[in-house]
Amino acid sequence: MFTTNERLKSRTGKNNVGRYEFLKQLTEEFKSTASPGVLDIFLEHLTEEDVTLTRFALGGLCNLALDPENKEYINSSGGISQISNCLSSSCIETVQYAVTSLMFLMTAKYKDEITSDANIARMLELSHHPDKRIQNLAVIFLDDYCHRDQVHRMRSNVTTIPLPGSQAPTPQ
Repeated sequence: MFTTNERLKSRTGKNNVGRYEFLKQLTEEFKSTASPGVLDIFLEHLTEEDVTLTRFALGGLCNLALDPENKEYINSSGGISQISNCLSSSCIETVQYAVTSLMFLMTAKYKDEITSDANIARMLELSHHPDKRIQNLAVIFLDDYCHRDQVHRMRSNVTTIPLPGSQAPTPQ
């Protein structure tokens, strides 16, 4: 936190770019990069068998989903169905990222897909989850993003069946 000018100079990178200049270059690179490559990589890893890779990929998408261009790209690239599949993950963090991402990706154009009967049924199950964070996210999704009539109809159609212990989401 507190440092001297000499210490900062000794920490300068290989290209003799100071911290301020480096941050400026990094910001400029971020602004000028039009490639959606990172989104494709994250979307590709949502179907991985490696739970950790899936969790990191979904966390990355969740962090990028509020940007309007990223939101449209994720939605139009089949991201909603891939993220919806992650609602049944055995990893608590993955489920949290999935619910949050679906909320962040909500637009009028994709509302019906995001609030599908299958997603509402899963959110109803998650609203009774033992983990309070998942429970709260599911309730917020149902209350703030879904039509009451649709939730009521699904609630009367869905019987909540507790997951066996081996399939219940666990912290990673």
